[in-house]
Amino acid sequence: MKCVTRTFRLFILLTTALFLAGCVSSLGSKSNQEPNVLPFSSFFKGVIPSQIESPQDLFSLTPELKTYVTQRLLIIDDPYDRAQTLRQDLFDQQQLNLEYVSNANQTATQVIKNRQANCLSLTILVWAIANEAHLSTTVKKIDVVENWIYTSGITLLNDHVNITVNDLSKDGFFGKSKRSLTIDFFPLLRSQVRRTTHLTKSQVVALFYNNKGADALIARNNSLAYRYFEEALKFGPELAASWVNMGVLYRRFGLEREAEKAFNFAISLDFNNLNAMENLANLYKATGRKSQSDAIMSKITKSRMANPYFHALLGDLYFAEQRYVHSLRMFKRAVKMNPGEYLFHLGLYKNYLALNRLEKAKKSKRTALKIQKQTLPYLVKEL
Repeated sequence: MKCVTRTFRLFILLTTALFLAGCVSSLGSKSNQEPNVLPFSSFFKGVIPSQIESPQDLFSLTPELKTYVTQRLLIIDDPYDRAQTLRQDLFDQQQLNLEYVSNANQTATQVIKNRQANCLSLTILVWAIANEAHLSTTVKKIDVVENWIYTSGITLLNDHVNITVNDLSKDGFFGKSKRSLTIDFFPLLRSQVRRTTHLTKSQVVALFYNNKGADALIARNNSLAYRYFEEALKFGPELAASWVNMGVLYRRFGLEREAEKAFNFAISLDFNNLNAMENLANLYKATGRKSQSDAIMSKITKSRMANPYFHALLGDLYFAEQRYVHSLRMFKRAVKMNPGEYLFHLGLYKNYLALNRLEKAKKSKRTALKIQKQTLPYLVKEL
């Protein structure tokens, strides 16, 4: 799951007290009118905008890959067998030999050069190869329960995408049968899928730019982050994540009014976007609108208390503050809610290690590795 929509949130610890909140549409004024994106010069006087990857760069294939398609895939007549060979070759050490790396936001060419990909860059690569191999594809955004990465003092919200090769007809005794084949790093066994959404090629480009902007924002390269978010909003203005991230960038420059417009517009695009709501609540709090902030935060808290990944996030935050007993308690709660998530057992492991409880640390690591090998074999190299 840790792959695609890397969306910033300005985190504050939530209390466990729950307050009655109104429906989402009443929490702050929202407009369906798309906010104007401030020009680059509003932020960076005298700075030349950075050159970034073009959409063509994302899907460009190297001569090596084109040869692979010609000599390995196109010699296979049956399209299903052709797609099956591609899926197997992606992770075969004798072929493309890809490794999962969560922050590998790369073009198709870079994926092959580095032999690393996350869900989005894998999707980009497969899309490019499938097109060369005369295979039809569909990309889907998979909405699962909120889950996060905490890195460099910043919390990132993750979503997921995968790609399906379609129209793989095969002649059989009863005539033609239609089949499809999904190519994905994750079998998505660990979290309930809430809905799936078909993505256009333009939207995939937008998600790539959004992820690259998030990487730049983490590195505090604000001008580069702006360029990526600006392009993300050009290619996918209907995707809420980039509006949230642009709002975070606005706040970094003290542009609270523009940030508020961005957060509200993100909510108008996705009324269930808790991340956009939380950023808006934090802005309200910072600008003296405590009652509005509290109303939103109570709704968010009520929703997230049933989410094991939220308790794991709290565990990560406590761990970063070296409050290991509190962190351990959060990860124990997460494990109780979802014992099949290997990351929660890794959370126990690092806390037991910090508390010098070595036997329990070893047990937790063994459990994490066992679960990981069973459900997510392409991640084993990361543990």
